Amino acid sequence: MATNPGVKARKQISHPIGPRKSDNPSKTTYNIWYNKNIGERGQSKERVHATSRCNIAQDSGETKGSERQWGGTFLCLKFARGCCSFGYECSWIHALPSNEFDANLETTKDCFGRERHKNVRDDQSGVGSFLGDPDTARTLYVGGISVTSNLQSIVYEHFKEWGEVDNVRILQSKGVAFVRYKNRSSAEFALEAMHSQSLDHNEILNVRWATDDPNPRVVKRKLQKSKEQLVSAVLGDYDGPIEITSGCENGRQFQKRQRRDCESQDQQEAVSYYPNTDSQYCESNGSTNVREKHLLPNPATSCRTASSEQPKTLAELVKWSKEQALLDQTKLTLPEKQSKKKAELGSFSLVSAYDSSSDEEEEIKG
Repeated sequence: MATNPGVKARKQISHPIGPRKSDNPSKTTYNIWYNKNIGERGQSKERVHATSRCNIAQDSGETKGSERQWGGTFLCLKFARGCCSFGYECSWIHALPSNEFDANLETTKDCFGRERHKNVRDDQSGVGSFLGDPDTARTLYVGGISVTSNLQSIVYEHFKEWGEVDNVRILQSKGVAFVRYKNRSSAEFALEAMHSQSLDHNEILNVRWATDDPNPRVVKRKLQKSKEQLVSAVLGDYDGPIEITSGCENGRQFQKRQRRDCESQDQQEAVSYYPNTDSQYCESNGSTNVREKHLLPNPATSCRTASSEQPKTLAELVKWSKEQALLDQTKLTLPEKQSKKKAELGSFSLVSAYDSSSDEEEEIKG
């Protein structure tokens, strides 16, 4: 937390200012969501200058809240607005949000400990939304700026006081600026610190949350980024060779890597090989038509078998399995051929026996 080390935070004002809970002259119900009393719909409030402004160099310092370890201690909202009357006695932190603070900040709360909502208010003010785009949650809309030639440098000088600025975009003709911070907590702090303030020409700024960029390219880029983040989250703990990348060129690189992985696996040593089962199918007097260069004789069964040498690599194992499958197919067709041949020989013997042992023919001849 960026505080002045050893320096106690000073009181920004001597007496509290602003509306109190007991102040309700109209005796109507106060709507905390829209910051209005019931019955004020359609009544526009006159914009007035803020009565105080925070000065980080002079106002930041140690408080009773900053002396506690992180565990739910948030920044002081009145300190950001420049109107905290407690100083060192304040139970909240009087400093800018740091990177560590932003990393530990809950998604459902802002840097002041207020609950964020599902959707942003209709007027784009308030605490913001926890379901919005992360880039939009770091971007502020700044309206009511006096148009000058060096508008971008003026906006940057005033808003860099509240945190590291990532980008400043100016709409010169409309007097509007979009300021994007590196951290969400810095944008939340700047919104409260700069609302109804002025820059260099006594104007009254209208600081709100920016809306989503309607540019189709930006929408497509955000969608692709969200997909990559999802893949990274799913495969974050995976140590395998697969790499998920975007783009056609990266896709081809991924396919090439898969082929290289397969080639490297072919050179690995085989764990085991398929056992020899020739004795279950082959007959003692059988013969095959398998090519001699791939097969070896088996004395036990008088059959040809695949190479009995144990394969040492995955490629040799695949080759050996193919030879074994070819041999098994030959053995399955062999009994059928032998049965057909025996049937033909049997018919010939029957005809021969009938021709030579006919009693009628013997009588006729006699």
